Amino acid sequence: NNLNIDRLNEFLETEVESQVGLPIASVDCPSPIPIEEGNQFECELRGERGATIVTSVTQTSDDGDVHFEVINSSGIIDLAIIENQISSRIQAPVDCGQPLLEGLTGDTYECYTPRTGGTPIAIEILSDDGDFRWNIN
Repeated sequence: NNLNIDRLNEFLETEVESQVGLPIASVDCPSPIPIEEGNQFECELRGERGATIVTSVTQTSDDGDVHFEVINSSGIIDLAIIENQISSRIQAPVDCGQPLLEGLTGDTYECYTPRTGGTPIAIEILSDDGDFRWNIN
């Protein structure tokens, strides 16, 4: 017997989307996958703008139950890191509106702080690995 790939893809899409908070556009797992406790494989999920999330999936029973963990990602920007770095430099709280987003090189975003009286902080993504620069307009 093999794992039901459609059900696995749906499970991964729902769970990863819930954990990461970003919409998933596609899931790619190897096929066929024999049902066998302890069997491990990787699946790749893609966001709507091309971000990739690689999961390691382990079969936890001979009934097809699985456990997964995210082992790698690219194109996902952790805005909490950006908020913390800017906040420590300007000594004021910074709010970018959400914890994570799909960011591609060249994208720009705005974050806010009460210190600037409503003037946004411009964020430019410099690489798909999350490098960025910022300035207060």
